[in-house]
Amino acid sequence: MIKTLVSIDADLSSSIALRYACLLAQSRPVEIQTIHVQEPDSSGPGGLSMGTGWARKTYEKELIAQSKKDISRLLVAESGFCPVLNEPIIVPGDRGQEILNELQKGKYDLFVEGAQGKELGRHFRSHLYQHIEVPVLFVQNLYPPKRVIFLMENDHEPSILFNSVAQLLDGMELEIELAFITAPGRSLPQETVLNKLAEDYGWKVREIYQAPKDINTWKERIQGCDLLTTRVERHKSHPNINLDYLGQISCPFLFFWK
Repeated sequence: MIKTLVSIDADLSSSIALRYACLLAQSRPVEIQTIHVQEPDSSGPGGLSMGTGWARKTYEKELIAQSKKDISRLLVAESGFCPVLNEPIIVPGDRGQEILNELQKGKYDLFVEGAQGKELGRHFRSHLYQHIEVPVLFVQNLYPPKRVIFLMENDHEPSILFNSVAQLLDGMELEIELAFITAPGRSLPQETVLNKLAEDYGWKVREIYQAPKDINTWKERIQGCDLLTTRVERHKSHPNINLDYLGQISCPFLFFWK
């Protein structure tokens, strides 16, 4: 059972993220819990400061009540696509911290949220991404995972990344591409070894190549990608992956932390 926490707002990105989580549930047991965090608003209607005390508490209660209505509409709309959903968690507070608290308390295996690739930099710099321990599925489009690109830096990563992905996508027949971020001219791992490793998981290797350094070449190379997965060293101001590189991709990302 893959215990999954999905962050939702009343918007299209959240709808896509939720549907993707439900799509994964079609191939293996997945428990889906949704969460919406209503962050405090510094002003009330018309931009007037709400201050503290009774007025502020009353205003925040009204915001939570409205959030519950909006989220309920979203879940009702998605119930036909994903009929088995737990009651949503709707809480006020700091989004990153409240999600981290729930991930730790609930002992989840995966965190899912919907967003656009151009927002990657902001997400990686956030308190949430700098402290989250579980893998993150960053959903941009509803592509069923078939053609999956593994983006890696060295010869040691395939076995680690393969095992991590298999724990979440076990039972899916994947066609995979192995893209290595290496210095020009450096030899790639032996194809026979990588093919055998993929076969052990029931996957077929489409291609093994060096990831292009040029962004436009990279965009052309990965057209039709359904999912990109990589390992990230996140406790840095600049992650080990080029966010501009990944921001050109329209398919979902699956991040594992080093």
